Amino acid sequence: MIVLCDSAYASTENFQYVITRNKMDWKQFKISWYFCFAIAKTVKFADNKSLRDLCRHLKKGFYRKTFISGINTRRQRCYWTFSKTVQLRDVGEVTIVLSKIRRNCGPKNVKVIVTNLPNPSVKTVLKIYQKRFLIEVLFRELKSGMGLGKQQVTKNEKRIENSIGCSVIAYLLILKLQSKDIPKDKSWSIFALRENFRHRVYQSQAVHDYQLLEMKNAA
Repeated sequence: MIVLCDSAYASTENFQYVITRNKMDWKQFKISWYFCFAIAKTVKFADNKSLRDLCRHLKKGFYRKTFISGINTRRQRCYWTFSKTVQLRDVGEVTIVLSKIRRNCGPKNVKVIVTNLPNPSVKTVLKIYQKRFLIEVLFRELKSGMGLGKQQVTKNEKRIENSIGCSVIAYLLILKLQSKDIPKDKSWSIFALRENFRHRVYQSQAVHDYQLLEMKNAA
């Protein structure tokens, strides 16, 4: 299990949650939990030095070209990266990957990704982290297409689980019922599938009402 998140959600609590969950689930189910988070440059190392200082003073000669294929495409994208094993305060030993699009980009344009995966390569970390984009797409579809977030929920964990569960079930139901409308080699949208399903329901209801009317007239 690998948890992904952007820097806005890479709090100490979330780090600790994954670490604690890993210990619990490995002991009970032999399931490992890892994280692959983008983090803010304000994060401190165990020696209290700032990550911002590393980004600011690391010479561009330490960066190396790294090519990875994009999502759902073989087209290669180039990143300039630097990787190092470090100790983060309140987190422990992790691997950090500094990444930027161009070699001459300044410190402000450096993205920092941190993971506790064992001995990960830079390519592995970048490939895993870019999958976060698919999660963003899914949440957008669940929110806009399936009504996630419109229910009356609180901070109660069970209610939140039920809210997300209802939206996911609706999403999967649409995929199942409209599977014939999903092209194999082209992009598709849950919004189009939803509208097609809605049209089917209206059409079926109209046919049903017409048949009832004919039966009534015939009687």
